Amino acid sequence: MNVLKRIILPLCLLIGFAETIQAQQKSVDTINGNFTALTFKELVPLLETQTDLKLYYNPSEIDTLKINITAKDLTINSLLNEVFLGTDFYYFIDANNDLFVTRGIEIHPELPEGYFGINPKKETSSFDK
Repeated sequence: MNVLKRIILPLCLLIGFAETIQAQQKSVDTINGNFTALTFKELVPLLETQTDLKLYYNPSEIDTLKINITAKDLTINSLLNEVFLGTDFYYFIDANNDLFVTRGIEIHPELPEGYFGINPKKETSSFDK
């Protein structure tokens, strides 16, 4: 019985670990399609059906952007980099798979070091002495 526990428990953990890795690899969506002569508004539902993303943008700012791309196994980042190449549009994808498109202002998800006037170096306390 003890030998059985030594074999089965690690085997179960190994299988669970392998499935977790496989699930993480599948989370990288690829985009496929012929996106020619489309407006960005027409592209959005096509992207949302092929990915887990929800897109947020200002339609009045992006209504003049025309899309002419054929995608074959492109990541969302590769596709959007091509879509926005040579424009003043930027995008940001957060941890909840929300994709935000902005014009003229790039979203930086982290504040610069020392933004709040706090020294990033470790402060010593009386316990450290």
